[in-house]
Amino acid sequence: VIYYGDEIGMGDNIYLGDRNGVRTPMQWSSDRNAGFSRANPQKLYLPITIDPEYHFEAVNVEAQQNNPNSLLWWMKRLIALRKRYQAFGRGTLEFLHPANRKILAFLRKYKDEQILVVANLSRFVQHVELDLSSAKGSIPIELFGRTAFPAVGQMPYQLTLGPHSFYWFELEPSAQQAAADAGTSEEPPLVEIPVTKLDFLHSQTRASIEPVVQQYFQDARWVGAGDEIKAARFDDLVRLPGTQTPLFLALIDVDYVDGTSTQYFLPTAVVAEDRLQQLKQQDAVLRPVLRLTGNMEGVVIDGAHSPECVAEIVRLIASVSINTVRGAELVGTMHGQLDWCPLADAAHLQAPVVAEHTTSAGVAVGDKLFLRLLRHVQPGIHPQVEIGRYLTHRKGFEHVAALVGSLEYRRRGEEPTTLAILHRFVANEGTAWQYTLDELSGFFERILALPAEQRQPPAVARTLGGLAEGEMPSLLNELVGRYLDSARILGQRTAELHNALGAPTHDSAFAPESMTPLYLRSLYQSMRNTQQRTLHDLALGLERLPSDVQAEARQVLDQSDEMLRRFQLLITRRISGQRIRCHGNLGLGELLFTGKDFVIIDFEGEPGRSLGERRVKRSPLGDVATMLRSFHHAALGALFGASSHRGRTPGMIRPEDVAGLEPWVNLWTLGVSTAFVRSYQQHTAGASFVPQSQEEFESLLSHYLLERVLRELGYELDDRPAWAVISIRGILQLLEQTNHHR
Repeated sequence: VIYYGDEIGMGDNIYLGDRNGVRTPMQWSSDRNAGFSRANPQKLYLPITIDPEYHFEAVNVEAQQNNPNSLLWWMKRLIALRKRYQAFGRGTLEFLHPANRKILAFLRKYKDEQILVVANLSRFVQHVELDLSSAKGSIPIELFGRTAFPAVGQMPYQLTLGPHSFYWFELEPSAQQAAADAGTSEEPPLVEIPVTKLDFLHSQTRASIEPVVQQYFQDARWVGAGDEIKAARFDDLVRLPGTQTPLFLALIDVDYVDGTSTQYFLPTAVVAEDRLQQLKQQDAVLRPVLRLTGNMEGVVIDGAHSPECVAEIVRLIASVSINTVRGAELVGTMHGQLDWCPLADAAHLQAPVVAEHTTSAGVAVGDKLFLRLLRHVQPGIHPQVEIGRYLTHRKGFEHVAALVGSLEYRRRGEEPTTLAILHRFVANEGTAWQYTLDELSGFFERILALPAEQRQPPAVARTLGGLAEGEMPSLLNELVGRYLDSARILGQRTAELHNALGAPTHDSAFAPESMTPLYLRSLYQSMRNTQQRTLHDLALGLERLPSDVQAEARQVLDQSDEMLRRFQLLITRRISGQRIRCHGNLGLGELLFTGKDFVIIDFEGEPGRSLGERRVKRSPLGDVATMLRSFHHAALGALFGASSHRGRTPGMIRPEDVAGLEPWVNLWTLGVSTAFVRSYQQHTAGASFVPQSQEEFESLLSHYLLERVLRELGYELDDRPAWAVISIRGILQLLEQTNHHR
C-alpha cells in the first residue's frame, strides 16, 4: 500500500491527528510552501512539513526527479516492472514455509508466468532455504537486472538477504523443460548396438543413429532457426584412445532442404547414468543426444559439456597425432607454451561452463586456458589460427588472447580443417557488448532524470564528419559519462590492431596491397549484389515484419536506386589507401572488457563467408564500419530490450518513455561513434593503409557502413524478423546523414 507522499519518502506530520497527517501539501520543490502554493503560508489549509528529517527543502519531487538513484525513480521502476507481469495481480498465491520465520516467500502463477517473491522482514541479514521442488530445473531470473541465478535443483534453494531487502524472480524453464513443454521428451532416444560390432558407428547402426543426430542438430543453437535439415551423415570418426570414458570426435555432413550443406564437428562422450545426473546438476543446459544399449552402454552427450572430453582434446593438441576411421589424421599443433597439466582422473572435474556461439562453443579450462570448439568447419587455413599466430609472435600488439595451440583434421589430398583452437585465458568482466549494455542502462536513467525543459536532445551535426569538426555538447559528455573514454580506447585498440596487421612484412598472407581500380570495381560488384539480395528478401518478407515497421521497410525499398548510385561512387572517384588483412567482424561481442581495457578474442571473421573470402585483404575501414554498427545495434537493442516484457538488458524502461528516449539513443550512437573514429584516426595518422584525405575516408567508410547494415538486415530477416527494425532504421539514418552532409 502506497500512501500520499510515500513515493518520495515524505513522512507524516503525526501531530495533526486523524488522517490529516498524510494530507499535508505535496512537497514538489524546495520553493515557497514546497512548491505547492504561492500563498501566504498562514493561509494553507494544512501546514507544510518542517520536521528536520522530512523537511521540504531536502525531500521533494524536483530533487528526486533529477536523481536517477532516488526513491522516486526506484518506485517508478518498481511499478513499471509490476505492470509487465500479470501474475502479480491475477496469479494464484502459494505461500512457502521456510524454517527461517523472518523470511516471507511465496509464488505467484498466471498462465506461463511464475514469479517467486522472497522478502526479509528482519532488520538483520538473513539466510533461507526454500523448497522449490515444484520448479525443479527452472532458472530464477532476477527481474530488475535480468540476472540469471543458479538453476533450481533437488536440494533446497539457498538465498541470503540483506536487512529488509527482497527478491523478485521469474522462474524460467530450462532448455530441457522448454523441450518437454513443446512436446519433445528430455529422455534421449534409445539406439541398440549389435553385440558383435566394435563401435556404435558401424554401418548397421548408422541408419538408427543418424536420424537421432539430425534431430539434435535441428534443435541446436548453431543451426539457423529457419534452416530445415534434410539429412545428417557421419563423414568420419575417431575414438580417443586410453580413456576410461568412451570419447569420440565426429565430422558430420548436414544437408539442408534448400540444397546447401555444412560440415559440423561434434565431440561426444558416452557417460553412465549416474555421471549424467551429476553433470546435469552442474550444467542446466546439458541435453543428451541419445542412449546406447548393447555392446556399449550409456548416454551420449555433447563433448563440450564433458570435462573428460575437454581435457582429452587439450591433451590431443599437445601430443602426437592419431588416425581416424577413414585413415585421415587428427594433428595437434602447439603455437605457445602449455603450462597446464590435466588431472589424471578427469571424472572429478566440474562440468565446463560452455559459451555457445553460432559457429563455435567456448570452454574455460581452469583459469589459464580457453578452448574454442568449432561447430561449422571447412577445409582451409582458419583466420583465427592464422591471424592469432601472426599477432602472438609479432611484437607491438598485445591486446589479443594469445594463441596456444590448435587441432586439425588432415586428409590426404585436401587442405587441413581446423577443429579446435586453444588460447591463453584472459581474466575479464564479460564481453564489451555486455559492458556496453550496462552503460546504456545508466545512460537511459540519466536521461529520464533530466528536468522537463532539458528532455529535448541538443542539436548537433548529424554526420560523423560534421561532429568531428566541432565539440560534442557538454550535456552529452556528462550523460554518456565514462563510456566516451571506453569508445576512445576501442578506437585506439582497433588502430593498433590495423597498424600491426598493416605493417610491411615478407609474409605474403599479410603484406599490404594497393587499392587498385580493379579491386574497387570488384568491391562495388559485391556491395551491389548484397544490396539486391537483401532488398529482394525484404520485399518477400515484408508481411512477416511487425505492422509498425512495415512502413519504414517500404521506405528502404523505395531507396534502392539511391543506394545503388552511392555504391557506384566507388568506381567513379579516386580512393587512396591500401588493403590489409583485417579482423573481418570486429564488433563489441568479439572483445573482452578487463575492467579498464579491451582484449580481442575472436578473429574468425564473418561466419556467412567462406574461409577463402575471410582471408581476402580489404580496407581496414570495413572493421571500423562493423564497430560503428555494433554501437548502433547495442543502443537500440538495449532500449527495446529494457522496455520489452522479457528483455535481457539490465534496468527498467517504461513503455511510455521509449519514444522520448530514441532520439537520445541516436545521439548516444553518434557521440560514441565520433569518439571512436577520432581516436582511430589519431592513432593511424600517416599510415599508408587509410585514405589520405578526410573526404576519401568518410566516403569509403559510408560505403562500408551501408553494406554492413544491409548484411545485418539479411541475417535478421532469416533468423529474427522482430529485430529487423534496428537495421531498417540504421539504413534510413545513414541515407539521411549522407544527404545532409552533401
